[in-house]
Amino acid sequence: MQRMITPKWQVFLESLAGILKMSFVAVSPAGEIQAVYNPKPPFSLLAGYPLLERAYRGFFKEIAAHYKPELEGRLIADPLGLPAVVLSLREEAYLVLGGCFTQRDHAYLAALQSRLQSLGVSQDNRIWLQMTFLSASDLSSTAEHIRVIYRHLCRTLDETTELGQQMLLLAAVEEINKLMVESLNPAKFNLERILDLVVSSLVILSDVAGAWAFVCQDPGKTLGCYRGQCTDLLGHLQEAWEAVAAGCADPVRPFLSFCKTKIPTGLSVEMETLQLKEASACLGVIAGGSLSAGSALTAFARQLAIALEVASLYEFAQQRFGMLYNSIAHGLIVTNMRGEILLINDQAISILAVQGISLSIGSSLRNSGFYRPIERAIDNVLESGCSYIHQRAILGRNDRVQHIRWDVLPFISDQGAISGAMLLMEDITEQIAFFQAVRDWERLAAAGEVAAGLAHEIRNPLATAKAAIQLYDIVGDQSKQAELLHRLDTELERMNEILTSFLETTMSTGNERMEPLYPGNLLCDLEALLREEANINEIELVFDLPEDPLPPVLGDPAALKQVFLNIARNAFEAMAEGGRLIISLARSGNRLQIMFCDNGPGIPEEIMLNITRPFFTTKLGGTGLGLSFSSSILNTMGGELQIESLPREGTTVKIMLPCYEREA
Repeated sequence: MQRMITPKWQVFLESLAGILKMSFVAVSPAGEIQAVYNPKPPFSLLAGYPLLERAYRGFFKEIAAHYKPELEGRLIADPLGLPAVVLSLREEAYLVLGGCFTQRDHAYLAALQSRLQSLGVSQDNRIWLQMTFLSASDLSSTAEHIRVIYRHLCRTLDETTELGQQMLLLAAVEEINKLMVESLNPAKFNLERILDLVVSSLVILSDVAGAWAFVCQDPGKTLGCYRGQCTDLLGHLQEAWEAVAAGCADPVRPFLSFCKTKIPTGLSVEMETLQLKEASACLGVIAGGSLSAGSALTAFARQLAIALEVASLYEFAQQRFGMLYNSIAHGLIVTNMRGEILLINDQAISILAVQGISLSIGSSLRNSGFYRPIERAIDNVLESGCSYIHQRAILGRNDRVQHIRWDVLPFISDQGAISGAMLLMEDITEQIAFFQAVRDWERLAAAGEVAAGLAHEIRNPLATAKAAIQLYDIVGDQSKQAELLHRLDTELERMNEILTSFLETTMSTGNERMEPLYPGNLLCDLEALLREEANINEIELVFDLPEDPLPPVLGDPAALKQVFLNIARNAFEAMAEGGRLIISLARSGNRLQIMFCDNGPGIPEEIMLNITRPFFTTKLGGTGLGLSFSSSILNTMGGELQIESLPREGTTVKIMLPCYEREA
């Protein structure tokens, strides 16, 4: 008959696995899975992937069939190449420790992905992001720690003499205390987990029907944990603790009075109470017969007191630190290796709230529905330690649109290992609106400047046209009249060009025409036209566009096409004796870079200073509004125009536009 792990040991193993953030698999002597405690990948995936489940079931059968005492506590590789440790249990079963990994380099993770795919698990399932990272030596020492605790607990239960039992009990408590001390590290601290381990240990050591640990840190701020068979009674005790704690900071006395009147006849109860400056607590056990749990209660009460003091110091540090990180103008979120939030400041909460998202400490930032590019960036940072700097995002729609500038950086431990990720966010929506307003004012100012230039520019052709009209009636010769009419037509066309350019410069290019677009596609649309013009001007035209897709930008496609045409035609006109123009597209950080490089005569420095000013031109018949118009359009799209030139070497015009990464 197959022996099963008893319920009280199940409670203890579940608690132990939880506090260590690992997975324990109880395996029967026949190699069958009896239970999985604190299931994390890969064990949490078994039910969904038949090939993976079959591989692990075969692995467990091999353990049971070939187990030898000398294998106890040694690291072995599971079907995915992940580390595992086997411990033998007194129930003639085995405990397999796993759900962690010991390396995080690219080759190791690539091999893990390959094994996952071979066992039918999707490549997108990055299971290591939910697993604990331990060095091989740390994993071995953790396994040895658990082995010693388990042996001490078993010997305590087997001891018949009271003195021997007390000595072994204290030894077991000491080992459990060592484990709990490790969990007092701020990076791992979780008071609820500690309470759970204390209560589970009491159930084992005292061989009782139930145990509890209730804490009150402030009036109404309670924390409780209980384990055992008397769940109804233990639940009533917790409700009573919460009720009396709601009205006072010291619920111990009223709670003890409640217990004296409400514990049914025939049940034995032992309790230890704590009255600290920082908190009050009650630790107790309950059984159907006589009890002798005093030593264990006293030992764990001391450990609980230490944990409560640490919790108080931790909360104090959080408050002080909170004053610091809440004073930062940026939103700040810090995660552990599983993407769980360790720290989030008020600014980050406010940014998320605009999109209707609420996250808090302990929440997972992965798959939170916030913004997929940021979630992917965090995954990549945790995986490889890369950084994402000066990224931009546009979130939401209509009246909830947010412009966000963000960075994701890795946290590196003293040992050089990645220990988490940090997300910095800045809501620049108001800045964008301000800059848009500034651009509007600049456009108005430019319009004033253009208007002054317009009056000057129109006056000359207007005077010529007026003179032509006056002379028409005086001159009787038809050929002379035809010449005057031709001059009149030329001057009127000149005025039309000036007015058209003026309207293009001062026209609104607001966000109502903005849409995600791919500059590479626009260049392809213009290629035939530009090649025809290049051939006419005896210019070699080269398009250097990437094969891999680049992210879109947010802009007006018609206006951006006009910008491309203006710049290309300027290059053609500059290379009057022929030459070469290279049009290229590439990504530069979080921006797209469109470059127009020619090998023409270049632009003198004195001309470069005024090249984008309205009506400034060196070309015969030019309006001087083309580059001014182009610069205005690009500014509206959040981009910029950069011009670099050297005499006799050529000119490079760069268009820089921010990438637009929409949510997946």
